[in-house]
Amino acid sequence: MWYPVGVPGLDHFRAELRHRVTLAAQITGQESQEVIPCLLLDLGMGGAQVSCSDPFPEGALASLTLTAPFLWEPFALPVRVAWVRSEPDERTILGLQFQPQTGAQLLVLAELLRDHDRY
Repeated sequence: MWYPVGVPGLDHFRAELRHRVTLAAQITGQESQEVIPCLLLDLGMGGAQVSCSDPFPEGALASLTLTAPFLWEPFALPVRVAWVRSEPDERTILGLQFQPQTGAQLLVLAELLRDHDRY
């Protein structure tokens, strides 16, 4: 999903393309170590959007752990919660911004994006 500048109702510009995916994930708070199961809704090189049953504070630092069919083990990325939106069905949608990553993490992320249509 790509958001162009100047569209009414959108207050930001997304520099990286996002792809819709459906993958199991979890968020672990950096300080609290609280683990919240969630569903990955979209993914890009710069961040992701997830749906959770529990809220998570905006600005919090955390780790997003993904499980994908081709990965041998769960894949974790450092994230910052960029925004939080409550849904009528009591779910919470989180916008996550990826924090600096290693070359290996970027490679796995690029492979996930390359094969996003499988999920």
